[in-house]
Amino acid sequence: MISIPLLIFMSLQNPLAGQSKPITGDDVKLPAYFGPKKRAAVPGFAVKVNSIMFPIALPSGGYKQSKLEVTGNMDFGDGMSDMLNTALVASKRFIVLERKDLADVTAELALPGVDATSVAGPGKLLGAQILVRGAITELSYSKTNNELGAGGVVGDFVDAKTASFTAHCAIDLKVIEVETGRVLESIRTEGHAYSKAKSIDLQVGDIQFGHQKFETMPLAKAIRNAIELGVKEICKKVDEMPWEGRIATITEKDGVKLLYLNFGSEVGIKDGEALQIYRPGTVVVDPQTRVVIGREDDVVLGKCKIRNGTKTMSIAFLSEGTDIKPGDAVRQMPKVALH
Repeated sequence: MISIPLLIFMSLQNPLAGQSKPITGDDVKLPAYFGPKKRAAVPGFAVKVNSIMFPIALPSGGYKQSKLEVTGNMDFGDGMSDMLNTALVASKRFIVLERKDLADVTAELALPGVDATSVAGPGKLLGAQILVRGAITELSYSKTNNELGAGGVVGDFVDAKTASFTAHCAIDLKVIEVETGRVLESIRTEGHAYSKAKSIDLQVGDIQFGHQKFETMPLAKAIRNAIELGVKEICKKVDEMPWEGRIATITEKDGVKLLYLNFGSEVGIKDGEALQIYRPGTVVVDPQTRVVIGREDDVVLGKCKIRNGTKTMSIAFLSEGTDIKPGDAVRQMPKVALH
């Protein structure tokens, strides 16, 4: 592989003169959340940019742009999915399903006789409440300052102590309600990172997620900023959604019905907690656009109380109700307004 000297920008402590500090995920504060964690599924990130232009220092003292092809680089999309997964988990609001599990279910949907028409099909089979689809639509790395230091040329590099550079990333995120397939929110966020230049010998193959050199580049930091800002917007929307779980199977012992539920202690539901049992209403589809616009009223069936369970499964006593079936849903008891 040919070694291409690229400029890698190590410090984000000195933004460009005259420009405000870029907004990051740390700048956006969310209210405290004490509810159960919702299950989220994240398919691979779509890469909708063809290439990234990088500034390269020339021995003559100038710069030229070098193109790095991104199209078809599956590792790039997977790396962004992993970054999105990490940010969702860090919000302490989600249990994120493994991409391998999602891929296995997607493959199952492709089998003959399996209905794969629903956009939320893979997430539904995995018991997810939301599906987050992402796409990177803009990616750039540009030199924004022509000032050079007095050091001159060193080997193949320019001593560009005062040169400044900007990394930019834009992403689109769609939050899909798995039960209905309805798009709850479309989000676009942008991330920026500014830096002074420091020349480092770099192979083009080093531009990949997980590589130490790439992780220190403003480009990676701009991507992370965009994703963290997007996750904050996802949290604001999904916090409005009521949490729900599902009844996997029902048994009876000594006249007591036990409900086996598809969630465990990891979601934050505690032993002894009472839950409402209901049957979700039928999905309502716009007759003209065929887009899901909501669902009919849920039918309340009864109550249950969590007995015990594991990290991924709970067992509950049926305390009220008769016509209860596997597939019916449970949620926290509605809060009674005090007058």
